[in-house]
Amino acid sequence: MFSFTDSFGWEIFGYLASALVIFSLTRTNVKQLWRMNAIGDIATIIYALPKNAIPLVIMNLGALIIDIIQLVRLRSIPTAFNLVTATKGSGYYTWYTERHAEDIKAFDPEERYKEAQKTFFYVRNDEVAGLLAYNELENGTVEIVLDYVTPKFRDVRIGSYFFGSECPQFSPKGINTLITRTKNPAHEGYLRKIGFTHRASGEWVKAL
Repeated sequence: MFSFTDSFGWEIFGYLASALVIFSLTRTNVKQLWRMNAIGDIATIIYALPKNAIPLVIMNLGALIIDIIQLVRLRSIPTAFNLVTATKGSGYYTWYTERHAEDIKAFDPEERYKEAQKTFFYVRNDEVAGLLAYNELENGTVEIVLDYVTPKFRDVRIGSYFFGSECPQFSPKGINTLITRTKNPAHEGYLRKIGFTHRASGEWVKAL
């Protein structure tokens, strides 16, 4: 039998489980949504079982099954990545950069991407997913001035593909080093995940 303190803690656990389920519905990335929802469902089931709240258990068990089915379905869908030249001054480029201007500034507050040598749209499964802008320097080095992906596609897969082991945009051209700068903590975490290292000078560097 629970003491008052234990019972209070158990109720807090239940509220947190419910909050996690609700919070998962705010995710724009569908994989994150199903994963967080599944964790929330499991936590709710754990909370409900000792209380014999069978309807709550059944509801969340059903939701958990749906979560798992959706995650398996997402894994089975083939993913295609492409880069499409972004023509500065074109109607779509102007619309896209204005549409996402505030979000882009979080990644490139100086708006250096506007003067970059090369600019491309990230395309994932026929959907425009972001914007890549960079300068080609000497000695096989590329300076990335903007690596922007809209929230819907921020699951590291685009970065892992274009800056990972295959690196199709750069390796075939003899590029051997990628450098970039950021003051965005979330972007720093992303860079670590895809293999960049931080230098004392403030640059993030990856050797290909």
